Amino acid sequence: MNKKFDVENTSMLLCGIATGVSLLSFGLAPYGSWLWLIAEIQKSTQEIGRALFILITCGLLAMGGLPASIFAKIINPKSKWPVVNSIVITILFITNLLLVMGVGWITGVSER
Repeated sequence: MNKKFDVENTSMLLCGIATGVSLLSFGLAPYGSWLWLIAEIQKSTQEIGRALFILITCGLLAMGGLPASIFAKIINPKSKWPVVNSIVITILFITNLLLVMGVGWITGVSER
């Protein structure tokens, strides 16, 4: 096998994993926000804990995609996918953070 072929495939595999993990977490973040909102309306502390666990897991998974993208860029500096992936992960992470902060503001978490 050619070494260049292996480096490109490894970089592509890392970017694919980073994209998949990030999209999974970004898909679950609105679900966690809705669970949090519903649990706050019902005043269920157990459900609030579950919703916060989902949201914290989503945040960690989202940020977990960034090191894989950076490592993919180090392995294959010619690839543009890691750069685009890092930008998309950052933008979506900030968007989801604002979503969670908005739900927190609506439910009055900051007043506790």
